[in-house]
Amino acid sequence: MIDLIALVVTLIIMSLFGIGIMLALIIMSQPTTELEQAYEDEEQIKYIREYNLKKKAKKEARRIFVNNLMSKIKKFITRR
Repeated sequence: MIDLIALVVTLIIMSLFGIGIMLALIIMSQPTTELEQAYEDEEQIKYIREYNLKKKAKKEARRIFVNNLMSKIKKFITRR
């Protein structure tokens, strides 16, 4: 029984230690100056723009594919 209690206490301590390390890393990764914050904001905006352009291109490619497919189906049906 004492071994079980020791195991549970050890797991709790290890979990708290791990959570502490993760919080420390998160705090350390935060930008400290306004210049760093502005750079990160600029990078995020750049990423969002690129993502939206890729999404728009994918949507356009899908539209073209569907239109081509529909025209081929219509030609196939009317050919008979």
